[in-house]
Amino acid sequence: MSKIAVLAHPYGPLGGNRNDPCIVSMADSLRECGFHVITFDFKNANDSSLSAWLRPLSGPRDVRHFQSVLQRAIDDVLAEGKLVEHVVLGGFSYGARVSMQVQLPEAISKDTIVQYVLLNPFCGFLSSFVMCSFVDSTASVREESDVLLVWSKKDEFTGENSFHKLARNLTKKHCRLEELVLPGGHFVDATAMGKVLLPLQEMVMRGRDR
Repeated sequence: MSKIAVLAHPYGPLGGNRNDPCIVSMADSLRECGFHVITFDFKNANDSSLSAWLRPLSGPRDVRHFQSVLQRAIDDVLAEGKLVEHVVLGGFSYGARVSMQVQLPEAISKDTIVQYVLLNPFCGFLSSFVMCSFVDSTASVREESDVLLVWSKKDEFTGENSFHKLARNLTKKHCRLEELVLPGGHFVDATAMGKVLLPLQEMVMRGRDR
């Protein structure tokens, strides 16, 4: 059996990358719980071959990239003759939004535990343009999955109403939702991240024990 986590970084054109401290902290916490954690840089983030107007509309390309990273990790597990037992998808900001759009591969069965960690997901009106999608951002989230939704009261990119709407949509999918509200802004410092890591580890351990 194998446990896989894939975490995605904030918006690349604004400097987001796999070395973001929040991504590194969550990855380290998941490794402590026995996960093989994959972080990566979206390949189109700074692609100079793309026209200036196309580069910001990166959502569909980045969803496909995330999906290919997940598929490759699963293929590696299957090649070793193992089963995929537990999958955690998520990220910070734009990366969290992308993770919700990913279609789960066929190799993830109904018996596979699927969980999400969403840290200040970019889900306001502007995000629909970046993602080139105006459908419900939770459309691809697996029903009845565990979701840790962490959002900041003073987030500069996504308003409280958008976070509340996201929570309602996750609840409609019968997700086991845990919300954690942080006091600061969109960019989460080390002190605030310290409040995120324990709930993250508790969520994945609960999933293992089911």
